[in-house]
Amino acid sequence: MTAHPPFRKVLDGVATREQMFQLFSRHKDTPGIDLLSGTPYSGEWFQITASEYHFMLDLLPPLFMRTGMFGMSEFKAGNVTSVFFAIRIRGRERWFHGFCDLADRQSPDKMRAAIIAHETGASDSMTRAEKLEAIWNMTRQGPARTPMAYSTYTASLGAPDRRQYRRTPPGALTVADLVRPGDTVATSYSTGGVVIEVEEHFYAAPTGETLSHFTIVYVPPDRTTRYRDSDRRWINECVAIGDRILMLFEANTDEVFVLSRARPSQPPRSRTIPADGPFQSRVRALAAEGDRGSREGQGDYRRTPRPAG
Repeated sequence: MTAHPPFRKVLDGVATREQMFQLFSRHKDTPGIDLLSGTPYSGEWFQITASEYHFMLDLLPPLFMRTGMFGMSEFKAGNVTSVFFAIRIRGRERWFHGFCDLADRQSPDKMRAAIIAHETGASDSMTRAEKLEAIWNMTRQGPARTPMAYSTYTASLGAPDRRQYRRTPPGALTVADLVRPGDTVATSYSTGGVVIEVEEHFYAAPTGETLSHFTIVYVPPDRTTRYRDSDRRWINECVAIGDRILMLFEANTDEVFVLSRARPSQPPRSRTIPADGPFQSRVRALAAEGDRGSREGQGDYRRTPRPAG
């Protein structure tokens, strides 16, 4: 009996975007299966294009991200979510999607190994040791290591938490001070857009502390004036350290950069008095009235008879 669920390739060739979305829901009309658990999807995988890989990376903030792999933060059902892979096989970069059950924390690595074994022919006639050797040679990566918790979610799944967190010092600038709605931001993993909200949240850490962190909500730059809920994207667990925006868990090396600041919605009021403003008009009217009164007073003075000597 295998220690992991069987991994199944469900499409020959490379999926188009339309085919990819069809495969995301291919069991929706299948009678007699438990869709709420996500089990029918778990273990299924297929090849996609580079553009679809990057499209999905930019669609939502990743649940997790490692070299050549990221998971979607929106789960299919139960503990099953989409994991996308960029794998170099026989000297050529290729991209894949698979449904992994994160109840098994090693399922993304197992699926990656299964994909490589299948695509290199290692799944057909090689022994287990030979398959492992083939995977090592094709990817040039070391043995799998137990991943450390790098987010509150992965910690809740049971990943080892070293309890090493980033904290904004008291009185220092927070994320809400460093980035504001209208600013354009980018991440170290090549996503980003125009900020529409900055929200503060709190994490009850196992150290007994309540740690502040922020979520930056953004939309694509071409949707800033009119955007839908589906355009909203999130950068979670952000913490300000000096003038940098880093992540709450020290194990997470992601960073957020502010590329440009929002322009003021209205130009600042000028501190000078406009030449033709209402105040200036009133000043000129008063000056004219005073000048007229002065001339009239001078006329009366000249018409006043001098007293008889």
